[in-house]
Amino acid sequence: MDWGEPATCVEGYYPVPAYPPEYMCTYDCCATVPDGYDYEEPEDCSAKHGSFQGRCDADDACEWVDSWDSCQTACSLFTEDWACDGGYCSWSYEDGVCETSCSSLSEDACDAEPMCEFIDSWDSCQTACSLFTEDWACRDDYCSWSYEDGVCEAGCGILSEDECDADGSLCQWIDSWHSCQTACSQFEEWQCRDDYCSWDYEDGVCETGCRVLSGEDECAADGACQWASAWSECRDVCWTKGQWECSDHCAWNGDSCEMKCEAKHGDYDSCASDDSCLYYQAWQHCGEICGWDTGETCDWNYECTAGWYGHNAESYYGCEPKCDAMYQYDYDACVSDSRCHYDNGYSCENYIANCENNGEGCWWDWYHEEDEDDDDGGDMTGLLLSAVGVASAATTLGGLAVAMVANAAQGQCALGPTVGHAAAGDEPFYVAPQLCTIDGETFASDETVTGRTARKACKAYCSAAGLLVKKLELATCYCRKRR
Repeated sequence: MDWGEPATCVEGYYPVPAYPPEYMCTYDCCATVPDGYDYEEPEDCSAKHGSFQGRCDADDACEWVDSWDSCQTACSLFTEDWACDGGYCSWSYEDGVCETSCSSLSEDACDAEPMCEFIDSWDSCQTACSLFTEDWACRDDYCSWSYEDGVCEAGCGILSEDECDADGSLCQWIDSWHSCQTACSQFEEWQCRDDYCSWDYEDGVCETGCRVLSGEDECAADGACQWASAWSECRDVCWTKGQWECSDHCAWNGDSCEMKCEAKHGDYDSCASDDSCLYYQAWQHCGEICGWDTGETCDWNYECTAGWYGHNAESYYGCEPKCDAMYQYDYDACVSDSRCHYDNGYSCENYIANCENNGEGCWWDWYHEEDEDDDDGGDMTGLLLSAVGVASAATTLGGLAVAMVANAAQGQCALGPTVGHAAAGDEPFYVAPQLCTIDGETFASDETVTGRTARKACKAYCSAAGLLVKKLELATCYCRKRR
């Protein structure tokens, strides 16, 4: 039976369970131990002495913690660093012992201890900064490492707002944090803290970052910042970043750096209104459309997967949404998508085509009939692409071919079917010269482009035409305008 916590008894009395009631047993203080009860004095100092400081001080196994106003196990009894209770003890790596930490001391006791210093703005006692002898050990919340002098000294973190403002060259007040911090201008590139500072690669300086700005209006007023609605945070603009630095709240779309969908949109309606994003229903998460990613970068987008898909003659290489991200345990929705299958009754998975050597040996014919042109009453045209060489591509397609315009409202054009496959070569996929019309504006590539994968060939065409790749579906390549 759980008797609860032992009571704190005065000398000569014992904590024993009270009777009855049986289901509300607590400890009482009794002069004698009841018959039949095997009493063992509590080992826990708090249980033995509670708030009686005199009794605690007299017990060698215990020590009084001023800031807690209670009796606790003596720090000296902890003989390993992992066991040293960080709440009121701290491990001395220099002496190899566990000792009472400064944070457990009252203000008067703190002032009397040379190893500690009382921080008025924190209303607490802390280890003296001078005791940290290495830059990595110097606590940056109230101390600061001086690289010029090689010492750890009291930093901006101990200053009040008025004191901080008075020392504007070295310190700066962060309103959203309600604290004083080292001025960003004091940091080199490798030191520039990304939680409230940001490195300006153009000017080569560390400056106050967007994260410290509070609220959408304040964020929008700074041209270097943009509001991440889904995160309710202000972040630096993405469009100025190169591919190698496009991370965190930003994502590389194949040509430029843009804000991640998950940072922009926190709900389905907002996500669905953005044609560059896709709402992954099963994960209830807004993410990038997989068409943004090439074979190499597809794996970086955890909602997508790259590989060969389809069945036999309908096989194709692409970057597709993960079926478990879309449907997961929804069997009916899973099996209704030709890309997916329900794996062993467990979850929805992408169907991977049975192709040897990562696609080599997957041969197919693509057949496509374009919709009848209502404007000129032209005949429906059948286009057959089989395993032909790049050199014959222009002949096969009759030179410049006008591709159909698809989903004009989405600002995209569909070239279909346009991605051909050659019998050999390092870049067997190709797209011949094509016209691509979006919103009445015509774009074109005047030369055949190639790629190691169908997706790469599609991307190469879109780029050559001054567009961005949007997606690849079977042999159909979709491009969109640059923003």
